[in-house]
Amino acid sequence: MTGQIEWLRSKSPALCSAVGIEPIHKGFSSDRKYLVRMESGERRVLRIADQSRWERKRSEFHTLQALQPFGASIPQPIECGIAEDLQLCYILLSHIDGEDARDILPLCTEEEQFRIGWQAGQDLRKLHQLHAPSDIPAWHSRAVQKHARYLEAYRTGGLAIPHDEKIMAFVEENKAYLCKRPNRFQHDDFHVGNLIAKDKQYAGAIDFDRYDWGDPIHDFCKLALFSREVSVPFCFGQICGYFSPNEIPPAFWTLYTVYVAMSLFSAVVWTVRVAPDQLQEMLGRVRLIAEDHLYFERVEPAWFSADRDKWESVARSLCQH
Repeated sequence: MTGQIEWLRSKSPALCSAVGIEPIHKGFSSDRKYLVRMESGERRVLRIADQSRWERKRSEFHTLQALQPFGASIPQPIECGIAEDLQLCYILLSHIDGEDARDILPLCTEEEQFRIGWQAGQDLRKLHQLHAPSDIPAWHSRAVQKHARYLEAYRTGGLAIPHDEKIMAFVEENKAYLCKRPNRFQHDDFHVGNLIAKDKQYAGAIDFDRYDWGDPIHDFCKLALFSREVSVPFCFGQICGYFSPNEIPPAFWTLYTVYVAMSLFSAVVWTVRVAPDQLQEMLGRVRLIAEDHLYFERVEPAWFSADRDKWESVARSLCQH
């Protein structure tokens, strides 16, 4: 890999003045990630993928370009390219300074956690302003077909989620709500592990390699799977900040809960495929989510109902400022 990095540094105009390139080991992306230190002191992120993923990486690069005018705190695309001799491709992005919100939030007060979530929710709303390309099929058909594939993999894989038939029935009874939903940009991995915080403030969102197109509300799935276990105040903040200055619309909770119910099966299947050593940890998350919704007898999760008045009051205060 050292030889590949040196080759890229010699050929790339945006890397020629790099004085240090160090691997980044966090995350589950198939990309190989590196922190690049430039002669000027600036830091950048280099993502390298197999050549077979060139079209996807180029599309990710152009999508990041298209998102820039909306003013969200996201990486700026600097350069993308393909090295056929090395059978790889790459994109070079600006670096967002700070640390994973997952690590910072436990060190913050509850109000600071809420505020970071609030800022993240407002950024997510900006990202969702980007409309899908005209050739992207309707969201409903894609979402339902994808869920069916994951259900089949779940059943044939011998996996077991408590009360799984009850959860499947909830999805089946409510999947019609997915019809005629907007087709917009989806980060598709928006959670505290992919958000950056600095000085107890939200700094930005990273890791756009799983981006997709569809219903914006689907981007709240990972809040349930990964953010809720770290910080409930953050989750309140993300939801309230997203809809600010308006109230949370009633339709949100129905859609949110359908998507969360669907995601339980895909999350377990994905974990078996990609990180089987973490299956028990994921099953613990799944049980927690199912209990939050009384195994989907309720759409609004228990953690939200318990402190609704407290955090909605904080949200109103933020709106006034």
